[in-house]
Amino acid sequence: MFHTDDASFEVHIRNLASRLIYDVDDAVFLLFPEKCEAIARMADHVIAGNEKIAVWARNFNAHVSVIPTCIDEQIYTPKNDGDVSNHGRPVIGWIGSSGNFSMLNVVSTALRRLATELDFELRLVTSLKAVRNQVDLSGINVVWVDIDRCDVISELHKMDIGIMPLESENPWMHFKCNAKMIQYMGVGVPAVGTAIGFSRSLIEHGKNGMLASDDADWESSLRQLLGSANLRRSLGAAGRETILKSFTVQSQIAQYESILMGKPSE
Repeated sequence: MFHTDDASFEVHIRNLASRLIYDVDDAVFLLFPEKCEAIARMADHVIAGNEKIAVWARNFNAHVSVIPTCIDEQIYTPKNDGDVSNHGRPVIGWIGSSGNFSMLNVVSTALRRLATELDFELRLVTSLKAVRNQVDLSGINVVWVDIDRCDVISELHKMDIGIMPLESENPWMHFKCNAKMIQYMGVGVPAVGTAIGFSRSLIEHGKNGMLASDDADWESSLRQLLGSANLRRSLGAAGRETILKSFTVQSQIAQYESILMGKPSE
């Protein structure tokens, strides 16, 4: 609850609360291992955002449930079935905080190469506080959208491909819960992500999205998607189907409520 290595506030809350649920959707235990272990031990139940986080939590608590990042399917409606979104020019999109903007370095080389051959738009939906010189996007047709002043669903609908690059050498990234990828897929936009962590569970390469391990993979996957509206459409539809099965508020609310009430269906 507090971004410090001292658990005294959480201990105080534990003493006051009739029930304490520890909800973990990032690798905070890499930053504060002793504190997070202590909270996990004293919690009545731990909710983990993915199985990799759940593996950590089970070392300290017998009551652990996996509830992934979810969207509301009534809000995340599918985009219109148009071939492209920007007058014939496909749109590759990325949505995220300014703190994660540097992740685009993972895919920037592939994007710059593709931009020398193909006509596409890179649409970046983020805080305008992002330090733009962190990433070399030279030669790419970039459109910046202020995430704090836009309709996120509308921006997702403008995308033809959604990307989620991650730094594979960074241990934190292996515990990510893939919120942006779930957003893309939720509106029927085909997603391409770095082939680590939860991405491998969420994406079956070539069937409901694509995975990339290096520059060559990124370039190949994006080239295929940029060149085929049919492929974008089929992967987008399959991706949305994946999300509707297990990654919506509607599919998870009963389990979430039962955990809060102390009657989990495990």
